[in-house]
Amino acid sequence: MISVRSLYILKEEYFTEIVKRIVRFLTEYQTEIRNLKKQGFKILGYARKSGPRNTDQIIESHVSTANDPLAERDMKQKDELLTQLSAEGNTQDMLAYITNTEKNCLVALDYAGLSTNCNDLYGFLTQHPNLEKVMIDTMPTESVIHVYERNRLLNEPEMLKKIDCRK
Repeated sequence: MISVRSLYILKEEYFTEIVKRIVRFLTEYQTEIRNLKKQGFKILGYARKSGPRNTDQIIESHVSTANDPLAERDMKQKDELLTQLSAEGNTQDMLAYITNTEKNCLVALDYAGLSTNCNDLYGFLTQHPNLEKVMIDTMPTESVIHVYERNRLLNEPEMLKKIDCRK
């Protein structure tokens, strides 16, 4: 079976503007992370495939889908793949860390990088009061980094519907 994907190439006339945007947004992103660290937050980078950098901990889950319940991901023994990556652990390690460490901010690349299951994320936030912020990096698609307060997500569940990006 042959797999085919479209390849889009950026026109040369747009390079300068794109580079300016990347530099500006990268600086803003790094400033936001530094400010959270100054406030005492532990920054956890989480991804289902490859994790965000510039974080205190990098957590990767390579065998889950975006709709899998967070608490059930990576239940099997750590595999050899994880030891070859530059990650501090898998989803189960993240759950233990959040449970035992106060003032956490979870960073994910895009909404699907965390979850597309709104109900599960609501339950996850309810069960983990030490997770105070969730940061979703949508720089490649929206040129925005979304920072959500845990209490606001719990008190305004309609905000969670944004993560259901595949419907």
